[in-house]
Amino acid sequence: MRAKKMTVLLGIMLLLAALVAAGCNTASQTPKKQEAKYPTKPITLIVPFAAGGVSDLVSRQIAQVSKNYLPQPVNVVNRPGGSGTVGTNEVISATADGYTLLFGSSGELASGLHVVKAPYGIDKYSPLVQIGSLRVAVAVKKDAPWQNLQELIAYAKQNPDKLSVGIPGEGTVVHLTGVNFSQKAGIKLTSVPFQGSGQLIPSLLGGHVDLAFLNVSEIMSQYKAGEVRLLGVFADTRVEAVKDVPTAKEQGIDIAGGASHYIVAPNGLPDNVAKTLQEALKRVTEDPQFQEFAKNTGYQVIYAETDKSKQDLKQWYETTGKIYTDLGMMPK
Repeated sequence: MRAKKMTVLLGIMLLLAALVAAGCNTASQTPKKQEAKYPTKPITLIVPFAAGGVSDLVSRQIAQVSKNYLPQPVNVVNRPGGSGTVGTNEVISATADGYTLLFGSSGELASGLHVVKAPYGIDKYSPLVQIGSLRVAVAVKKDAPWQNLQELIAYAKQNPDKLSVGIPGEGTVVHLTGVNFSQKAGIKLTSVPFQGSGQLIPSLLGGHVDLAFLNVSEIMSQYKAGEVRLLGVFADTRVEAVKDVPTAKEQGIDIAGGASHYIVAPNGLPDNVAKTLQEALKRVTEDPQFQEFAKNTGYQVIYAETDKSKQDLKQWYETTGKIYTDLGMMPK
């Protein structure tokens, strides 16, 4: 009788073991719940400046073209204030889910941090991609005696501080780029600040300054009308809108500069979200509509992903820190 009970007990134990094993096997074959595919709702792209400027125009072009490459719309929202820091901080402080992004420039993301009190630092955000750049050109009147940068540099070395150069605002990215050029070329120019290109260009045409540092987009129409000569552009490659103008690098001065633009996210963005955005934005920059927009406006399309963008921004931050110090503009 006892043997019979033992046999029954053993059978029950074997049956339980088989049921447990079967349950485990079934569980292992059950597919894991898939993550919701990003994006499932509209994306907000914040521009930290007022409507109508270059940042606004480029960001709205990106939003328009991205309809071809993202299943949800990109809505552009302007958040001006604090020299770009208000809108930038709003994005940096947002949830890192890919639904709040920034169209930022190297000004408020890097160089401006030296002189503007911002509630964030250069490591507090993630540049997903670089989209493009406003390249700076050296412009002179059409009857100026210099045909290229080397002739201008040779004259400036023989006549230090004699040449006056107009800049569209003191301490701006254009100003800093021009100073960087002067330092690398070993020349001294007398800077004359203006309140934007709207005041500077008539002064250049009227001969009130000898030359000017201006974004290509700002001086392009006067160049095409034959009113000014562009001695060079500060870019790695020629700008398509003025492709007959050689770069400074082609003329022996290793400099590329101007306000670079990035699509920025808060730190901690999930890898799958970052990858989706990078793939879509790359296709946006390659799209014929975006390329045509860039050509017509003097904008230079440049695509680079996070690591390269971080490296460039940190290099610009370090370079401009030294320039601001040389200019005596660093806050005490």
